[in-house]
Amino acid sequence: MINMPTGEEVRIKFQFKNTDGGLRSVDEAVFTFYDLDQAKKSTSLSLHDILDRGKGHSGREYIRAYGSHTHYTTLASQTQVRVVHHDDHTLYMSTQVGTGRDNPTDPEHLTDLQKHRSVAFTYKNVKEVTVELGSTDGAAFRGFEFALLNAMNCRAV
Repeated sequence: MINMPTGEEVRIKFQFKNTDGGLRSVDEAVFTFYDLDQAKKSTSLSLHDILDRGKGHSGREYIRAYGSHTHYTTLASQTQVRVVHHDDHTLYMSTQVGTGRDNPTDPEHLTDLQKHRSVAFTYKNVKEVTVELGSTDGAAFRGFEFALLNAMNCRAV
């Protein structure tokens, strides 16, 4: 888990290396990010506010995934993750309020609600994967949970 203050973001680069430290290509890299939600005192923010790196006061969590990948969510009518495609990345952001009580405790056994707030990525033939984790302004810390597996059991979109 990565905890950080609201209104902040961090860029993470996962690199796959040989034992000698050189980069190597992997056939498949899989990640699931859990519990994309926002603070209880959320305000409705426009997509422009999110893209403008954090205007507003909701603590709305988001992930920017760079590079070519396939993502997995629950069906569009049930998912609580909004997906917006851009030229160099895809933005995944929360749409609903959540609390610590609904966080997953086992990455391979998710409730329906936990699946609706999660997204999985699969990258093929890569040496590195870059993601940004962040949230809009708010009054608390936000936690980002992830695992190196596809816990979604859902269709690719």
